[in-house]
Amino acid sequence: MWVKARQDKTGNFNGPAVKKTVEKIDKLRQKLCEGEVNSSGSDDILTLALGNPEAPGRVRGVGGFVKPAAYFNIPKRRKESVEDTLRVSVKRILAEEKETIIANERAKWELEMEHHIAKERAAWEDRFKKLEEKVVRKEVDNDSLKTLTPLNDIGSGQGSCSRQNDKVNLEQCCTSGC
Repeated sequence: MWVKARQDKTGNFNGPAVKKTVEKIDKLRQKLCEGEVNSSGSDDILTLALGNPEAPGRVRGVGGFVKPAAYFNIPKRRKESVEDTLRVSVKRILAEEKETIIANERAKWELEMEHHIAKERAAWEDRFKKLEEKVVRKEVDNDSLKTLTPLNDIGSGQGSCSRQNDKVNLEQCCTSGC
């Protein structure tokens, strides 16, 4: 801004002293970019180039009532104890460890569940195959098949409690021509 204020419309400077100061400002800018010069607050490039320090409590070019703390936004030092800083860092580390432990346990649990599900699936598939074979082959144990007897043959054969007499009477009737 200071450099632009000292130039005319064609870009020439008003005098040789101004030109020397502009060259100083350019060199200081270059050194600032390279990291050789440190400028902060009221020790800026213009103050270094002009060689006169700022009046305390004022900022050049922004008005007489603006203080350096408001313009440069210099943060105030906070009073934090080492214990508080340590406590915060320990909490952060514990939270990170907790997350890693939970993630590891969740991965183990998922692996165990997948293994258990695979076992169950294999057992059920085996059972289904056996049932399917039984249905296809119609495997039925021979012991389960019982010989069927006619209703008339059931009885004691003594004659008193059985229908044997009825059977004999029926046969006699059929043979004699009832």
